[in-house]
Amino acid sequence: MTRHAHAVLAVLGIERGPVRSKVIARKTDIPWRQVIDAVRELRRAGHLIGAAPGGGYYLIRTEAEARQTRAQLVARLRGIRETIDALDAAYPQLAQPQLLEEAVEQ
Repeated sequence: MTRHAHAVLAVLGIERGPVRSKVIARKTDIPWRQVIDAVRELRRAGHLIGAAPGGGYYLIRTEAEARQTRAQLVARLRGIRETIDALDAAYPQLAQPQLLEEAVEQ
C-alpha cells in the first residue's frame, strides 16, 4: 500500500462522516487528484470506502452504506457501457464485444 493510501485511510478512520477529497488533501498534504487515486487503490485492495451523494468519502460501516455504494458503482458502470455502445455504433470496426463482456465479468 502506498504512503498516500495509508494517509487517506488514516483520515477516513478518524472521521465519522464523509470527507471531501480536498479536505483529505489539506489534512495529508497530498494533491487532491492523488487522494482520488489512493481511494481507488484502497477500494481495489478490499477497503470498504463509500462516496456520499453530496460529496466526500467515508468508511462503510453498515449494510445500507454498502448497498448505496454498490448502487452508485453499478450506475457508473452502466453509464460507461452506454458510452462504449455509442462509440461502437459510430465506429463498428472498433467494437470488441467479447473483450467488454470479459472485463465486466471479472
